[in-house]
Formats: sequence, structure tokens, C-alpha cells
Amino acid sequence: MFQEQKRKNWIRTYESLTYYVLPRHYEKIGEDSDYFLFAIVTIKRFVDDFKAAARDKRFTVRKHEPTVTINEDKKEELTKQLEKRKKDLKRFCKINYGEVFKSWVHLKAVRIYVESVLRFGLPARFRAVSIEPSPKAEKKIKESFK
Repeated sequence: MFQEQKRKNWIRTYESLTYYVLPRHYEKIGEDSDYFLFAIVTIKRFVDDFKAAARDKRFTVRKHEPTVTINEDKKEELTKQLEKRKKDLKRFCKINYGEVFKSWVHLKAVRIYVESVLRFGLPARFRAVSIEPSPKAEKKIKESFK
């Protein structure tokens, strides 16, 4: 009975111990006849403030390092999911790269127009042109910038 009151008291008050505690986010890790163990989330910089406030309310705060063990079946399943998601991501990137690149070039063209109008004024009496060099000339251009 007494432990149940302490547990309810903890759940009711842990959010208000300090300002930097994630509200309504606690996880029961363990419990025995005398103690219970909850995990909460707080900002690392304010852990000491939280510990001091909990100590004032007669709660003991300990750092908990969870031990994670994964069996071979679970590991294989996660590896398969990872490979599937990698394939999906690569396919998504291949499909959308061209569209993103076209949009980027369009934004560059709009930027050239706006900057030209701001520099030279209205009415706009100029022509924006982009030049694509031939593959042979491309090597010469790259070398000239080195």
C-alpha cells in the first residue's frame, strides 16, 4: 500500500521537479517489494538540478545504463529491413534527383533575372543565356581554372 502511494506520488510530481523534463514520458523499468525504477527523459545539462529536486522530495535518482541483447533472428530481420530501406532510399533519390536539379537551375535563373533588374533597372533589356560546352572544350575549361 505504501509503495503504491509512493509510485503515484512520483508519477504526479516528477514533471514539476525541474522545467526540463519531458512531460508524460516515463517508463517503468523494474520493481520489487521495496523499490520501483522508472526511466525519464531530461536535458543532460540539467540532470544535476533534477537530482537535487528529487532528493528534496526524498526520491533517489540513479543513472541507468540499459543492456541491449538481440538474438540472431531479430538481428537478421533488422538487417533485412535496413537493406530494404536502403534500396527504397536509393530508388527515391534516383527518381527525384532530376526534378530537384531542374528546380535548382530554375531558381538560379530567377535569381539572375532579379539581380539584373536590381542592378540595371527597369525596363529589362537584356538576355540571359546559358552555354553548354562540348566535351572536348570542357577539359580545357577545367584546366584553365586550376
